[in-house]
Amino acid sequence: MNLFDLSKEISPTYTAKFWRAVLEFNLIEKNDKIALGFSGGKDSIYLLFLLSSLKEKFPFPFEVEALHIENGFASPEENQHMREKLSKYCDELKIPLTIHPLPMEEIWDSKKEKSPCFICARYRRGALARIAKEKGFNKLALAHHLDDAVETFMMSLFQSGQIKTFAPRAYMDRSDITVIRPLCFLRETEVIDAMTKLPWEPIKNPCPYSESTKRMDTRNWLKEQEEIFPGLFQKLSRSLREDQVKDLWPPLPNRKELKEKFEAFWGK
Repeated sequence: MNLFDLSKEISPTYTAKFWRAVLEFNLIEKNDKIALGFSGGKDSIYLLFLLSSLKEKFPFPFEVEALHIENGFASPEENQHMREKLSKYCDELKIPLTIHPLPMEEIWDSKKEKSPCFICARYRRGALARIAKEKGFNKLALAHHLDDAVETFMMSLFQSGQIKTFAPRAYMDRSDITVIRPLCFLRETEVIDAMTKLPWEPIKNPCPYSESTKRMDTRNWLKEQEEIFPGLFQKLSRSLREDQVKDLWPPLPNRKELKEKFEAFWGK
């Protein structure tokens, strides 16, 4: 399979956005050993394709390996079929693959959490980081795109009142590994369009909650708002930059500070 010929079928704008993220945030550096979180979904397939097809274009060497976490929702037969497809994709892209089981249902039962999606994401990310470190990798690549970043920004605002989202590059001190997100400038529609030009069929997420999550609700809400406010995503994506935080209220005072203000005001 000629990856160069496949690349020519995809809009160069998408590749340019990948390169911009790599350069602006120093995502890939000389002699990096990169583990890629590979679910087999459209986003991780496209990121794997970019890293494989563009690897020779970099001015320095680096290594890439795909890591897949089995979440325990599929049957043994479905798992076997999924493993075969993942192995086929990675073989064709000439990328090594490691598969690791993670029984999420058992973890949910032990944690008794109300938000299984939060627990699943945290444990999967932790497992990926731990395995990557054990195998000697210094970076973990995740296939989050711009839509994911904006959705996370809005969810954080709605759920906790905090103005934050994930970073394109973030050091995880617990696992001593750096997380990178090379697709952070691409819209989901661009990933979908790119995938129509590639021969690999995305694997459906076997999680029973994948279509009924707060993230999905936020995604649908944003799509509705984008129809009302054209260019909404571009404006929201600019708000992700640190220098765009302006004219906010002072930090919330603690009880001691409030008491001091009270006593100073009333002369006590």
